Amino acid sequence: MDKLVSSRITSPVLKKNSITRAGLIRKIEKGFDKKVLVLEAGAGHGKTSALRKALNSLAENQWCWLSLADDSNVPTTFWSYVLESISPYLATEKAAAYDYFQQCLQEDSFTDFALFLLDLIQPDQELYLVLDDFHFVTAQPVVDSLDAFIAAMPKNLHLVLITRYKPAVYLGQLMLEQDLYYLTEKDFLLSDLEANELITLNGLGNLSLEMRQGLVAKADGWLGGLQLLLLSSDFSNQQGSGQAKRIISDYLAKEILDKLPEKERNFLVQTAYYPFVFAELSQAFFPEIVYSEMLRKLQEQNLMLTVLSGEKERFTYHPLLREAFVERFLQQPQSEINAQLTISAAVFQEAGYLDDCLGLLLELKEYPKLMEILLNQPQNLRTTFYIQQVPDAIAIKNIDFAIQKLFYYYIRLDYQKLEEILGELEKNYPDLQEMGAFDGMWLLLGTEFYKGQSTMIAKGDIISLPVNNVSKAFLCLKCAMVFYYDNDFRQALDYVEESRTLNRNSGNFFISYMNQTFLAQIYEEIGDFEQSLRLLSGTYDQLDHFSDDAKETVNYHLSFELTITGIYLKKMALTEAEAALEKLARQKHPHMRASYLYNYAELMYLKDEQKAALEAVQQLLMTDYYKNPRLTSGLYRYVLKNDQLSAEKQENYIADYQQEKKLSISNTLFYGMLLSARDQNQQAMEVTNHLLEISRKERIYLRIIGADLLKIELLLKAQSLNKRMIRDLYHEAIHYGNEYEILNEFFIYRKEIDRLIKEMGNELMENFDTEERHFHQKILRLLELDEVTILSHREMDVLNELALGLTNKEISAKLYISVATTKTHILNIYRKLEVNSRVQAIEEARRIGILD
Repeated sequence: MDKLVSSRITSPVLKKNSITRAGLIRKIEKGFDKKVLVLEAGAGHGKTSALRKALNSLAENQWCWLSLADDSNVPTTFWSYVLESISPYLATEKAAAYDYFQQCLQEDSFTDFALFLLDLIQPDQELYLVLDDFHFVTAQPVVDSLDAFIAAMPKNLHLVLITRYKPAVYLGQLMLEQDLYYLTEKDFLLSDLEANELITLNGLGNLSLEMRQGLVAKADGWLGGLQLLLLSSDFSNQQGSGQAKRIISDYLAKEILDKLPEKERNFLVQTAYYPFVFAELSQAFFPEIVYSEMLRKLQEQNLMLTVLSGEKERFTYHPLLREAFVERFLQQPQSEINAQLTISAAVFQEAGYLDDCLGLLLELKEYPKLMEILLNQPQNLRTTFYIQQVPDAIAIKNIDFAIQKLFYYYIRLDYQKLEEILGELEKNYPDLQEMGAFDGMWLLLGTEFYKGQSTMIAKGDIISLPVNNVSKAFLCLKCAMVFYYDNDFRQALDYVEESRTLNRNSGNFFISYMNQTFLAQIYEEIGDFEQSLRLLSGTYDQLDHFSDDAKETVNYHLSFELTITGIYLKKMALTEAEAALEKLARQKHPHMRASYLYNYAELMYLKDEQKAALEAVQQLLMTDYYKNPRLTSGLYRYVLKNDQLSAEKQENYIADYQQEKKLSISNTLFYGMLLSARDQNQQAMEVTNHLLEISRKERIYLRIIGADLLKIELLLKAQSLNKRMIRDLYHEAIHYGNEYEILNEFFIYRKEIDRLIKEMGNELMENFDTEERHFHQKILRLLELDEVTILSHREMDVLNELALGLTNKEISAKLYISVATTKTHILNIYRKLEVNSRVQAIEEARRIGILD
């Protein structure tokens, strides 16, 4: 169990001697049949105890308990507690839940996570989720995600809300559907019989009738008030007022606390400030006290303590009791308070209660210690909550933590904060900047790609930096991104692998996730889609468990959707690409919106919907993220080939390209296409040959195909057709296209391929193996071009007769050819289909689609 949340998901232990309250228990049990049960009453009405008793009517494995607090008003905190609470009921889906949870970084993503969680809950088991102190939940992001969660809850899941006030969530629909059971304060009021039972249980059965009636009247049905009144040994002045709550604060401080022995009074005042009390905390401040004996004494005095279940003996105070004791604690000088909180933070840390330790350090503004602890913990959404709380001005003083905060803003897509802290990094660490540590970091913003870039820092220099391995891993990942945008994919792969090695021991989830998905993007750009998909599947181990429907929106992280869309587009799997893009259509974040428009425009071009495609391109160019031609060149190829790129834009791109110091392969490919479109064929050929040399050397299959087809376009313009060179280039393109399922490049050059088919026919397919011929036929069908069969017309005639089972002599007679000619045709059929028998020839012809 995560030590950060273990103290929140333990249920209270039932007290041995407590009043029966049978009527209230029956009401609660009646509510177990509904989807939502609400227990609303003020503090001290026995809501928690009554529910805990009622839960005894259920099996222990049917319910889970979660105690909320003021930090539960943050979506990351709230859902991390919910996930931890119900994780035992997710069975084999537990890993999927944790993986998906770690990816929820934006407030609007928690609704998706809530729905995702519901899909994982086992449908064959009744489960009751208890949320104690639900009144802490008021923040809209938490409420919105809970509204969606409640609306979609299956019949076997029940929610029990214990709250002092009306819940912020929407329950109107449940009320209309009669699926809500609501207990209010009047349901929790003590009857006179129950009040007298409580008095007797507290050893005061010998009180006079008048005194009993006075106590009952003063409590006015309030269980907590009566319990507090019974703590006093002096009942001579009790008078029924019906306003017991007015006396509680003063009564607790003066009549209860001051009447306790000094040792117990000091213990209560010094420990009530903390979320719970345990042996090590007691030992730190009261080494002379035996903790277990003190706890027993306090329980004997009915001081309304809640003992928490678990291996360690821990307890919490009733809120009203704690409030009065904390008020006394805060009367000490601030210096003494801070000194005690500092000691307590260390005790909580040593005991493994890191969440409570970090909370105390945050209260003390002990940021250096807070940062030190966080840097030594595997990062998840609970630790990022505390990273967020450290002011940037403080965070920047610790280079490791500053880099962590930088990465945090990047994960949260908070580009404004990212830019601010990046500026502070450059200003505060000029020496590291000169070494290249921050070169290219502006690339993460999606704008001003090479602001401040001079050199790329070598891996050895990163390793030698005075920062921890997590920071080094992030810097390697950053460098990999720079190489990626330069299309230096092999260098990018090298740096990502170094990042993975550095991060292996630290286990920073976010860096692991980014490395994995970024590797997938690199392999996508290389053209190795199988490897890309393998990496993505490794990140999303549970993908196969989900059906292909609208709910898949909650199954994938946005970066996965974008990456998988890019792969689908390159494979011309347009239906799948469109389905993936639909999940991104409503994203409002500007960077995600721009990425969506880019992919949507390409989809429209591949569907040959040129008008819609151009509209998407125009919208894209209005964003801040794709104004730089380095990113738009891939999309501009479609614009150019569809005669939609004005001469002015062509000239501007050429001028920008020639001024760039770093030239990426994709930019160079588009530059060559521009030169060809402007009939600067000799220069275009030089550029293309250079591209082919680099792409072949670096094994960038996607660019090899693009350059092959561009060179074919240039050769088709020549006065004499160099058929042999064209055949070789087309064969190379078909070879890699078939091996890696790359199809979109052929679509871009569909006009040139159409001309090839008309001018070269079957000659184009010389030396193709069977798979390559099949892939070629697939391209022609996809581009809706006239197919050229592998076999000649006469060979097809012979093949059709073979399929009917005719002998050579019968075929010769039917087709009016000699038996020798028939045998020659059959041998050619065997050679072209790469088979050795009639049966194999017929099976292969049917497999590749040339024979019905």
